[in-house]
Amino acid sequence: MTVAAVIQARMGSSRLPGKVLRTLAGKPILWHIINRLRPCVTIDRIAIATTMNAADERLEEFARAEGVELVRGPEDNVLARFALAADALDADIILRVTGDAPLIDPKVADTIILALQNNNADYATYAPEGVAIDEGFSPLSRRALDRLCTEAGDDPVAREHVTAYFKTHPNFIKTVTLVPPPERVFQARISVDTPADLAFLEAIYRELGAAPGDADVEDIVVLLRRHPELLEINRHVHQKAANEPTLSVLIRCDGSTALGIGHVVRCLALADTLRDQHGAAVRFAVAAGGFAGLLEQTTYLIDQIPVSANEDVWLKTQVTEKQPDVLVVDVRTDLNRSALDGLRRKGTVVAVIDDPSERRLAASFAFYPPVPQVFSMN
Repeated sequence: MTVAAVIQARMGSSRLPGKVLRTLAGKPILWHIINRLRPCVTIDRIAIATTMNAADERLEEFARAEGVELVRGPEDNVLARFALAADALDADIILRVTGDAPLIDPKVADTIILALQNNNADYATYAPEGVAIDEGFSPLSRRALDRLCTEAGDDPVAREHVTAYFKTHPNFIKTVTLVPPPERVFQARISVDTPADLAFLEAIYRELGAAPGDADVEDIVVLLRRHPELLEINRHVHQKAANEPTLSVLIRCDGSTALGIGHVVRCLALADTLRDQHGAAVRFAVAAGGFAGLLEQTTYLIDQIPVSANEDVWLKTQVTEKQPDVLVVDVRTDLNRSALDGLRRKGTVVAVIDDPSERRLAASFAFYPPVPQVFSMN
């Protein structure tokens, strides 16, 4: 019986692009996951399941360097990637591992895999959701994966989150649930979705003085019970539910020597709030040069308008390609009212910030500070 750990990972994660190769305690997050899986006595093979996107060629290079296998599949169907990986690895049991779980515990992974085998079950979970500190990994049988593909292949939860489907359909397959010991009963965000999550885990490694990959989860629980103030680092980050859609936001803003950086700074504050507190995927559209460098220091994806481009046409193209749910505009350029009106009529929610021009009349929402000139507007 072959047991394969399959790590789902891609460079284009919505809230923290490239997070799987961002460093924690000096090593990439994927390195942490792989090196914490290697001691598992139940696991025969380790693989990364990524997409066909060109950006994920970096993961192919990483897998080769780490000596693990790599399988590539459709970007918009995680379930299909797992099916491809199960075929390639000839796996009877698959340990699904998310690429944002750098604290996976090999002892717990072995425990739940053995529980699945000993009970002839199709899915095993270490604890009811939200009870144990462990997160980001769960085993399922090959027959459960095959049935998911056959009977729930079009379900959005199954396609994106795979085993989350079992939680909303508990009678779909045979599940075994283990009760966590008291030393692991603790709630904390130990996955990486945002810069705040990464800062939290860096603080944990720093406090424990642990070498990369060596932070013991039970030691972490002891530390957090002794120093609960550490939890404030990422307590504000919204934990998205499996069936919760990701809000996509494109922010068009600019700064200049004459205009200053106020527009960029407030849009960054807005972006941080949308990402951390509402789980939104945010990217920026800015003019080349100017204060684009300020944005390049952040973790957001940035598209720059070519110097010779027509802003109206370029923005329409960006919205057509990126398909954001919301377009936020905070500029003092010649962007035409009709351009925003056309985008809004096609279904994009358009919001303008502190805009006294006629563009405000084409917006779905217009936001202003409470100053006298605002109240004088029609």
